[in-house]
Amino acid sequence: MMSDTELLEEVKRGKIKKYGEIVERYMKQAYSVALYFTGDTHLAWDVSQEAFLRVLKSIKKFDTSRPFFPYLYSVIKNLVTSMRRKREDYFEDIVVLVDDDPQKALEKMEEIESLKRAIDTLDKKDREIIFLRHFSNMSYKEISELLNIPIGSVMSRLYYARKKLMEKMKNE
Repeated sequence: MMSDTELLEEVKRGKIKKYGEIVERYMKQAYSVALYFTGDTHLAWDVSQEAFLRVLKSIKKFDTSRPFFPYLYSVIKNLVTSMRRKREDYFEDIVVLVDDDPQKALEKMEEIESLKRAIDTLDKKDREIIFLRHFSNMSYKEISELLNIPIGSVMSRLYYARKKLMEKMKNE
């Protein structure tokens, strides 16, 4: 299996079909990020697809020595920010699907709603760092590169954001 760097270099050389492998590798993460920012399953699909198209259009400028996902994340975030200016009403809560028996589903949905409310009360920086680590499963190093802060700051922010979230969950 080719690395992201190898695939992206191939794409830069004109082998556009190789980009399909990149899309396959990152589609779920891209959708998850878009869903987090939009709260709308259909809009998240559109945003993630548009992000991949925009990355492809500007692939010649992409520095393949850098990790791909943080770049894709920033494209998605910028797309959503632009869309948000135009259509504020699409951006509400995180959507989570549950596939259990009805009683467990109801309990999970109540927990999820409680978590959503608690997350919504956090400030923007705290929400973002929690999302990056726990919903996008990014490493500390990836978050550090994405936010352009030291890994120690990532760890510290995440610690305090989690602490605030736990306090809010206890109070609910």
